[in-house]
Amino acid sequence: MFHILLIILCITTSLIFGNIDDIFGWDIIPNISGNYEFTKTVFFIVFTQILFIFFIIRHKGVLIPKYLILLTWLIIFSTLFSISPLTSIIGWVSKWHGAIMFFSLILLSIIVYNLSREDQKNILKHILYTSPLICLFALWQYISPSFEYWDLQNRAFGSFGHPNYLAGYILLLLPLLSTIEKNIYKYIIWGLLIITLILTKSAWALLIAGCYFIWKSSYPPLLKGGLNKYSLPLIGGGLGWGLMVIILSLITVWTLYEFGLWIKLHSFLARFFIWEATLSIIFSDIKILLFGAGFETLPLLFDSYKSEYLYIFENIWFRADRPHNILLNIFYTSGILGLITLLWTIIYLLKYIQKSNIYVHSLVLMSIFLIFNYTSVVHWMIVIVLVWILLSWKNIKKYTLKNNIFLKTWIIGITSTIIFLIWSLYTWEIYAKKWEYLRASQHFPLPNYFYRLWEYELWKKWEWYASEEYFVSQVVHDNDILSSCHNLITHYTTVENYFYCWEIFEKRWYTNEAKKYYQAGLDILPNLWNPNSVYYNNFIIKYFVDGKRFMSEKYSSLAEILKKINP
Repeated sequence: MFHILLIILCITTSLIFGNIDDIFGWDIIPNISGNYEFTKTVFFIVFTQILFIFFIIRHKGVLIPKYLILLTWLIIFSTLFSISPLTSIIGWVSKWHGAIMFFSLILLSIIVYNLSREDQKNILKHILYTSPLICLFALWQYISPSFEYWDLQNRAFGSFGHPNYLAGYILLLLPLLSTIEKNIYKYIIWGLLIITLILTKSAWALLIAGCYFIWKSSYPPLLKGGLNKYSLPLIGGGLGWGLMVIILSLITVWTLYEFGLWIKLHSFLARFFIWEATLSIIFSDIKILLFGAGFETLPLLFDSYKSEYLYIFENIWFRADRPHNILLNIFYTSGILGLITLLWTIIYLLKYIQKSNIYVHSLVLMSIFLIFNYTSVVHWMIVIVLVWILLSWKNIKKYTLKNNIFLKTWIIGITSTIIFLIWSLYTWEIYAKKWEYLRASQHFPLPNYFYRLWEYELWKKWEWYASEEYFVSQVVHDNDILSSCHNLITHYTTVENYFYCWEIFEKRWYTNEAKKYYQAGLDILPNLWNPNSVYYNNFIIKYFVDGKRFMSEKYSSLAEILKKINP
């Protein structure tokens, strides 16, 4: 029974999608903007807590690797020293990748570690055999979408809500197909995974997959004895597959949007400037450098450190919710302590595992993918199983936790509290969707919605610091908008806030103030149109921005700004 529950968790989490109301016409799930991780993560947290209760009751003693104790303390330190502990505990509203989720991943890791190696492999086998369901759903939504998601038109994403999440999932599974017996179903899975990966139009994932096919078919035969009449067809087939996937990746990039190639190039270049902003935040505060800023708090600080180049390559209101780089994400979240722990983990894995192991291939592909992307809770689940297949049979330092009645009672109490907390937050989100913020706050007083109730002082108290939204809420609700806009700009001097106040002043007929704030916002923007500007002949802009000197209306509001300058 326990193993069945664990398999249900691993399979079902991947199949859950966030907007049931958009697909089946029901109105019971909150309409979460972003990557549909909200519902998926809520399910995972609740189910994992229940599973862990069964696990503790069922086992007389539990083996816990000491490394997981280190990770648990890292999560606690990162949350305690976070710039917003409450945000860090829960995570950003559309994803919920906060401390509770990562604590649940620790619990799942303990469960998987105590399984036999055969059981661990069976879990992966069930994930592989059910992956066609995800591919078929993605293909169905690609051919006949039942909801609008304008930013991801003509791309497959299915139950993952974002093409990059789905592409990362497929990259994890592709090498693992060689672990199951050869039959017709295996080739069906292979075909569906490849077709779905191509339709995600994730250029980075397709490039990685193509290079892997070439390496997989060429390097091992050459290493084992050179070319012969038996290895040549294998190498030729692998080269053909790899080159075809790479060519298809270039074609899909070119045809993705009206300006497909430029859109993808700008999206690629923007990653580097997101990294620049993230590093600026990390080194701006010794506390963040040492202990991190907490889980998913980057949006709270990003605007004030945003690179000027992001006004060129992204929307003028663009705010990154994560660094789009796994190393930087750990560095930002947990500081230098977290980064050292991650690097030590990589060294440990490389030291104790066989480099040719097929499970290593899966982890390597995902790691390369995460240089420019981000993860779903599903990716973390599969990685946990892979890591313990590789390491659980090694002599890892661990201790045994004896399951007496007091420990069981304590664990059941903690997990029950977490389940109740998640249910309260979930209910809060449903009411918030309906704009019933008073009822939402009664279920859980999350600061994000206090300002809508004019309770921004209470917001500040809960957040432990005056966030940007706190000062924005003062602009909305204060009668003295001159003073409140001045406070906003003083604490968060950004183009967006200057333009926000400019629009407020225009509506209130504060003409002089509107002009002043509008001009101040323009002065911060990179001047692409002045030949004397440092940006005018900048190499990146010269070769990667079109002749109109701004991107396109799809990705940037600079078009509208330009119309106001030169009507």
